[in-house]
Amino acid sequence: MIDCNPQDELPKILSDYQVYFFDEVSSTNDVFNEIAEMDTDAKICVVARTQSCGRGRRRSHWVSLNGGLWFSISLRSQNPPSDAVKLTFIMGTAVVEAVHEIGIRAVLKWPNDILVDGKKLCGILSTGKVSRGVMERVIIGVGLNANIDPASFPSHLRGSVTSISYLCGHEVDLLLVLEDILNKFEVRRQSLQSGHWLKLLQEWKHHASFLGSRIGVVSSKASIVGEAWDIEVDGSLLMKLDDGTTRKIVEGSLRLCIDN
Repeated sequence: MIDCNPQDELPKILSDYQVYFFDEVSSTNDVFNEIAEMDTDAKICVVARTQSCGRGRRRSHWVSLNGGLWFSISLRSQNPPSDAVKLTFIMGTAVVEAVHEIGIRAVLKWPNDILVDGKKLCGILSTGKVSRGVMERVIIGVGLNANIDPASFPSHLRGSVTSISYLCGHEVDLLLVLEDILNKFEVRRQSLQSGHWLKLLQEWKHHASFLGSRIGVVSSKASIVGEAWDIEVDGSLLMKLDDGTTRKIVEGSLRLCIDN
């Protein structure tokens, strides 16, 4: 289990990341305001045993119980803000493939969730510091339900979440899972920097079982139903509506429809 403290031990080095461990934080994303100032060029990973104020998309609360793998990475960048979406996608692929190696057939749900049999296993949240049209630093937060009994979640969540240990019947080594995810992410990040985004996007879509299915999307502007047609180069969702027209969706929450 993750039980060391940054003031007690030097950070571990995993896949060229300086990894700091905490017993409890408000949110691993929040910690970077202090740590990132130590070395602005470093690739940093913050891991917490628990989070008191873990966050999902659209300011939702992410329940972060002991036994989960709650971490964020921080990368220095001189790229446009749109690259934050690409990094979220390749992190999703890295997590899915790491989970596959454990023996769990997880799938990706647009834009940032990982599911098993329709239940949430992992969520990813990216933020960044933008100055003059350039993303100076990007932070990618990952919440993976690892060694948690789903019955431990609040009652309103128990039917919609799952965990690695529940699916496998045994706990996993969190540090080894983290290292595997970081290694897989770094391989893809290097590929992204070499201009291979279309190949990486195709890889993401290979794990997106919802494509071709009838879905509903609720956003801040509307609620629409149609077929999940494709994922655009910018990471947006292309839907084919019942009247034959297509709609580009930039943000929203996706659900599979049962009437397809």
